[in-house]
Amino acid sequence: MATSEDPDDVSSITWPGFVDIMSSVIMMFIFFVLITSVALYFHTITYKSKVMASVAGLAQKSVEQQTQQIVKENQQLKQDNMQMKQKIAEIEDEVKKADSKFAASKEQTVQFDAATNQVTIFFGGDSISFTEENQKKYDEFVKAYLAKVPNPANVYVDIQASKEILNENEGFAQEIATARLMNSRNIIMRTDIPKDHITINIVPSAPIDGKGDWVTIRMYTK
Repeated sequence: MATSEDPDDVSSITWPGFVDIMSSVIMMFIFFVLITSVALYFHTITYKSKVMASVAGLAQKSVEQQTQQIVKENQQLKQDNMQMKQKIAEIEDEVKKADSKFAASKEQTVQFDAATNQVTIFFGGDSISFTEENQKKYDEFVKAYLAKVPNPANVYVDIQASKEILNENEGFAQEIATARLMNSRNIIMRTDIPKDHITINIVPSAPIDGKGDWVTIRMYTK
């Protein structure tokens, strides 16, 4: 007996099973991706915060180290500055002592010999400078001699200094004698006497009146 098919009967339609399997797999994959994305997002935030904290700690540590280094350098500079000030003070004291030592001595005396036109200066101690009073006398003596000479260009001057060796220090005695010669010559050089007519010489210690701290200036004409 033949059967007739009813077009409204859906019981005979077959639903493929692989469609359900594929749908489940896709949904699980999407869920896995979602969970992984969320986990990765929070992990990234956590890692970034740790990195930022580590960088901030390193930066703070670096700043502290630099600050400590600057403080140490500043302290060292202060110490160096104090040492430098002490050295400067010591040098100033030495200079003052030297100025006092080489200044014009109160014991300085001057002898004039009009017959030989010679001046003898006894400087006294280790002094190398003229006292104001003796320099004035020396100037007046030179001017008085030049006033008697028709032409200052014919005047010659011999200056000698005694090298008085004290404390067995010959080098120091040489320096003292040279300084006395230069100071004596400078006064002559302010006059009209030709500079090449001025001769200077250091002689071994030869006491005059028992003193070895002398300089003689003799003027003559040719």
